[in-house]
Amino acid sequence: MKWLTIEYIKLHSRIDYDCEDAVLELYGNSAEQTIMELIRRDYDDIVENFGTDKQPIPADLIHAALMLVDASYQYRTPVSSQNIYIVGYAFDMKIKPYMRLAGGSVGDDMRNKYVYRLLQQKQLLDYKCEGVEDDTLTGLYSQIDTYTKKWMKIKDPGAQILADMKAQTERIEHEVEEYLNHINA
Repeated sequence: MKWLTIEYIKLHSRIDYDCEDAVLELYGNSAEQTIMELIRRDYDDIVENFGTDKQPIPADLIHAALMLVDASYQYRTPVSSQNIYIVGYAFDMKIKPYMRLAGGSVGDDMRNKYVYRLLQQKQLLDYKCEGVEDDTLTGLYSQIDTYTKKWMKIKDPGAQILADMKAQTERIEHEVEEYLNHINA
């Protein structure tokens, strides 16, 4: 396994015994491989485009892999009408921001990276500003929503558009950081 560990899988799935570690490792390898195939990226590509020094693999992909492992562990038989949607929607939402579109370009990958960074800022605001309501926060949410929707419509952005996306992303990240510092002061 490249990003999952037996310990993490057991913690996620609440498994307290060691007798099935081999099958958990098999499920972990399978989950990672499935995700990489679905998003059309390999490990190095994920780390390079979405990783940080603190966390080389985004939490959403780790969570998606853990969901697959848990579903494989809990439902060891072929899919039936009762468990066909076990992972479904939540899993899709976790991996979609990382998907390389068929025939996608480097420009598309960079656009997706900036959209992902904005979505991270939105998640940070959701987490840190629960219950806060003010015009500045509303404005930050509005900017993030506007840019992510606008940018996702651009196919294969050129160098100038990517430079603008980078500048806007960095500006919003700075504004979010200043806002959080202000409300925590």
